[in-house]
Amino acid sequence: MARQGPIHFSAANIDSPILLPAQDGTTIVTIAANGDLTLQTTGGKVGFYGVAPVALQTGVAVSAGGIHAALVALNLITA
Repeated sequence: MARQGPIHFSAANIDSPILLPAQDGTTIVTIAANGDLTLQTTGGKVGFYGVAPVALQTGVAVSAGGIHAALVALNLITA
C-alpha cells in the first residue's frame, strides 16, 4: 500500500542517501547525506505548485525576456 501524507526528513539525521522509487523500481528522488535533493524523471517533465508537468525548457535566449519566458513556461513565476 502506498504511503499517504507528507514525509519529513531532517538533514541532520541523514547518514546515507535516501532513495524513493517509482512503481517500476527506478529511483525518482534521492536525498543525499548532506541534504541535497535530486529529482530524476524518465519522462523529461516536471511540474511545480500543483501545475501539470511541462518539458525542459531548451534553446532559451540568454536575455531577460528569454529567461522570463522560460520561467513562466515552467510555472515558477507568473507573467
